[in-house]
Amino acid sequence: RKKVMLLVLGVFVLSNIVPLVTSSFNMLLVARIIPALLHPVYCSLAFTVAASSVSEEDAPKAVSKVFIGISAGMIVGVPIASFMDSTFSYEWAMAFFLIVNALVFIATLLFVPSIPVKERLTYGSQFSVLKRPILWISIVAVILLNSSIFGVYSYLSEYLGTVSIMSPNTISLTLFIYGSANIIGNVVVGRLLTHSPSKAIYM
Repeated sequence: RKKVMLLVLGVFVLSNIVPLVTSSFNMLLVARIIPALLHPVYCSLAFTVAASSVSEEDAPKAVSKVFIGISAGMIVGVPIASFMDSTFSYEWAMAFFLIVNALVFIATLLFVPSIPVKERLTYGSQFSVLKRPILWISIVAVILLNSSIFGVYSYLSEYLGTVSIMSPNTISLTLFIYGSANIIGNVVVGRLLTHSPSKAIYM
């Protein structure tokens, strides 16, 4: 699991180097699509590592901390990238993400335990989970929720700039506030899932 996490982070680092060495739109597009495909892989491994490092009853709280980290990446990364892009250039923004991913690669290498797989499962047993209706309901719910969250977050900056005619600094501040609400929500839900999971789902 640790090796896969390092592999994905390595791809993230390389994909952020591409904008610094080329101006080809097709190359830039590929450099964003590949890490986007690997992003769920890294997140799922991070969730697994977090849940495996604590007791079963504390697993929801540990997983929520990973969500907090993802939200923090949004709240800090997107406004900073937006500010750098508007103030300096797109290359500056990508260089920022390059440094962040490189630091996370080093931190993962030094501090994340390997957590080897104790019992290997057959492919058949792994695919058998697809027979459970609750899995598909969960997948649809997650897709809809994340589409709404990231859809708004992806186009909010453009909307505020072209429609609301906000200044770049005001846009960065607005994105920061939006991301802060996301972090607060993850903190609250993490505690609720530990003590009252049913109430947390309904909320």
